[in-house]
Amino acid sequence: GGSHAQILVKSIEDATGGDTPSSIIFQTIKDGVISLSNNMILYQGNVGIGIDDPIAPLDLVSTGSAKFTRTTAQTDTMDDGMEILRSSSGDMADGFGPALRYTITDAALGVANRKMIGNIGFVRDGADNEGAFVVLAGTDGLEEFLRLDNEGNVGIGTVNPIVLLHTNMSSTSTTPGMRLENIGTGDTAIQFLLTGATNWVIGADNSDGDS
Repeated sequence: GGSHAQILVKSIEDATGGDTPSSIIFQTIKDGVISLSNNMILYQGNVGIGIDDPIAPLDLVSTGSAKFTRTTAQTDTMDDGMEILRSSSGDMADGFGPALRYTITDAALGVANRKMIGNIGFVRDGADNEGAFVVLAGTDGLEEFLRLDNEGNVGIGTVNPIVLLHTNMSSTSTTPGMRLENIGTGDTAIQFLLTGATNWVIGADNSDGDS
């Protein structure tokens, strides 16, 4: 037998009253066996690839990874391979922006009860054409742990970094807020410079009894 494809229009069996809604199914057939990787367009407007009951406008299920390619002749520039747009019917304010959501599930939970563990995205920060990069994790993936603002300042534990690296913690613990570790034979140190001159180095000297 040969290989061929087919397009099916399937009615929704549980529809009640009025016109009977339908789904469009794209299938491949090889040697008389219908591919289980159905590509469907449901009457609600959801498109499923590898799934016959998509729950989002685009729902892709595969044991492999998704791939997007944008070709170019340029060799030394960065350009967009994908655009994520979030649109508001109101007036945008700081904190508004698109994010990628990360969720997990297992056989017991199922897709409907999947759990969110993190978000990464960009939000408006100061003006409509200025943004900040944010990383959310923690409980339900909604706690902001890291921010790179529109001035290039990095905040860890703060949403308002005011210097290039701003860390903030609220704790009664004696655990240090920062750790520098060297697993090799060299020193662990921080260097302070002014106008290119070495002013001060503080750290642990591995060649002098870790002093």
